[in-house]
Amino acid sequence: MTVHTDVRYISSATVTAQPYLGSTAVGSALSTSKFADDGATARFGVDLTSVNTSIDSVTFIVGGKGIGDSDVAWDGVKLVTNIVLQGEINGAVGSGPNTILVTVKDGSGNLLTNASISANSNGVKVASNKTDNTGTAPLFISNGTFQIAALCSGFNGNSQTITVSSNQSIEIDLTQFTPEISATGLVTGYLTCYDQSGNPLSGIVHTLVVVELPIDAVGLSINVGTRTITSGSGMNNVQFADLVPGGQYSIQRANGVPTYFEALETNFPIAISGAVT
Repeated sequence: MTVHTDVRYISSATVTAQPYLGSTAVGSALSTSKFADDGATARFGVDLTSVNTSIDSVTFIVGGKGIGDSDVAWDGVKLVTNIVLQGEINGAVGSGPNTILVTVKDGSGNLLTNASISANSNGVKVASNKTDNTGTAPLFISNGTFQIAALCSGFNGNSQTITVSSNQSIEIDLTQFTPEISATGLVTGYLTCYDQSGNPLSGIVHTLVVVELPIDAVGLSINVGTRTITSGSGMNNVQFADLVPGGQYSIQRANGVPTYFEALETNFPIAISGAVT
């Protein structure tokens, strides 16, 4: 992950970034790169992928002064000290002594870029990352037993359980997800089912209810009844075929709050908030 700051009127300054965990500095200050400069404002960024321990904030330092000092403006709007990254960086790649190198492939052996991977212990996510253009990403975790999960758009999620006592490499294969074919003039909506740690979750009932259909739906062969589908074993995709484009629907996952959505003109992912807890 890269974070940045905009520094006004001092675009020639040297900018460094100091990661923190709470009030404690983590390692040494990192060099930044200037990747935008309009003459009045310079944007400096720092890549944090090399930080292999948990952090929750970054302080940018300009010419020996931390952002927030009286002569340094943050985005030209407000003087502040830190970019707070809690939830994005804390535990992003983990903080344990063991490096688990995870490679994610499809069923044909092709490497998958930008797949989300995570290490989970007793239902708690302890590390996460995204694969690069080699289909690989590291997780840094302690000794113990962990479930390593992988998710990628257009694929069914998968996971495997490993026992960790040293560095190791693993491979997770994902099967491609193909939306069910709907009747002529109708579309398929699909979604992913996962738990709060990002693990594919089976056995969860999803209930779809028709709320309102467009006037031009007259004459189409439409299922207007309440439908339920249960997420399958080892697969986290759920799909409902034969939806009417422009139709209004609600979907409820397990005992959660219903989410309302409008069917699109082509097969589409259904945006449903939150994970199953």
